[in-house]
Amino acid sequence: MADDIFQRAWGNYTALFEFLTNSEFDDAKGLIQPYNFATLFSYSKVSLNYNRFLLLNASNYVGPTTPNMKNESHLEEDTILEHPNKLTDAYQSFLEYFDSKIAEAIEPSDKIEHKKLERDIEISQVKYEDYFSKVEDKWADYLNQNPGIPIENRRSRRVEWERDRGYSQGIQRLRNKIRRLNARLNAWIRSKLPKEYSRLIDARTYFDDENYWVKLPVAPSHDRINSEYLWRKFRMQFPLLDLQEFLTNDNYVEKEFKTVEEHYRRVETKWKVKAKAKWGIFSGGGSVEKRKMEELRDKEEFSCKISFKRFQEVEIYRDRWFQDVLFLTLGKEVNEFWGPNGLLASIPVSLIMGRGMAIEVEVSKEYKKELEKYFSSGGSVSFGPFFSGGGSYSKDERYMDYKSTKSGFKLVDGEQTVRLLGSRVKRYNWEDDVALKYHSEIGSKESEQFYKLLSGSKGGRSVNK
Repeated sequence: MADDIFQRAWGNYTALFEFLTNSEFDDAKGLIQPYNFATLFSYSKVSLNYNRFLLLNASNYVGPTTPNMKNESHLEEDTILEHPNKLTDAYQSFLEYFDSKIAEAIEPSDKIEHKKLERDIEISQVKYEDYFSKVEDKWADYLNQNPGIPIENRRSRRVEWERDRGYSQGIQRLRNKIRRLNARLNAWIRSKLPKEYSRLIDARTYFDDENYWVKLPVAPSHDRINSEYLWRKFRMQFPLLDLQEFLTNDNYVEKEFKTVEEHYRRVETKWKVKAKAKWGIFSGGGSVEKRKMEELRDKEEFSCKISFKRFQEVEIYRDRWFQDVLFLTLGKEVNEFWGPNGLLASIPVSLIMGRGMAIEVEVSKEYKKELEKYFSSGGSVSFGPFFSGGGSYSKDERYMDYKSTKSGFKLVDGEQTVRLLGSRVKRYNWEDDVALKYHSEIGSKESEQFYKLLSGSKGGRSVNK
């Protein structure tokens, strides 16, 4: 039930992004997929390689997927909607599915030649690994004999050391031989297979080639030369973003929305959701004040103004290991990879990022009066996908600062606080009846269930009493 609610509520939180990104509801560019709650981008100003790891990691998820249960009771209110599938893992499963197809397509009489080519590659790889291990041992001996080399100079010193002793030439020669043998094997396979398999062979070649990988630290404390042995290798994929420039230069964006404005009616027409129920501002608890707030939400008008010191939709670059053309050719009939719970459900093509976010909500006097009662009784507030918290707590980098205003309330981030708001995604090979669920009407009962899911999601925080 929970994932079906999420599907049917797909349009509830897209209106803001449609206007902020000026997409004018152009699905050809890809659909906007907001995150359940805006995710804090926990960058480090002095750890640039770690920041690249965070950006890579943010580019590496597909969804939505089936909900995850917090405990064994499997109660609906304990359900958390997550996006746990990594694109590289799902894509690897996709390629492995076709490995057997390639093997089946090779004629039995050609198998002996195929095995010989594979064996030549394996022998060359062993020779390379043995030689590289020998070079590593000699470098360790050199460091022991020259203990005074500063850590920050060791990388450049090793380049000189390998070159002067001919090791770099030997390493490159063995690498080139492996590449030549791989090219020979791939050319042979292409000659034996139908033409439509060519891109699949390219994908597998680049996916396994470490020249298309990048090595990064997974923690800011490891973003140092002497900790490089702790870094991990990842397939190359990054948003095309200069984070330092993003933090430094403002590009102020502000949008105001009202429940009576024409653009809300446009959203209602497309997404079949009620404007006043769209944002689900208040949820949680079972108090009299909470019920009163729900009644006011259904009948009162409100407006909200959302601004950013910097707002940007950033395209994601992926190296040649990623061949999405395969999804629409060979992979079109492989049903388990597509649809809302498929391994390749939604491929992010851009990230939507904001810095210094502020949300100001204006409500009627009656609304504001009940709001103050609601907070004083310990109620909490959820505003769309952006914020969950209470009416009075101390300001810090993770949670937005709550401020009461004459006509409502305001939520404010620090100017250097960066949030991942969502992504634009492509969906391949979805069946029409499944895709239409994302545009179907959501009723009041399902809205209430959806608000419960949101109030139980990560990032929520109750009011301090």
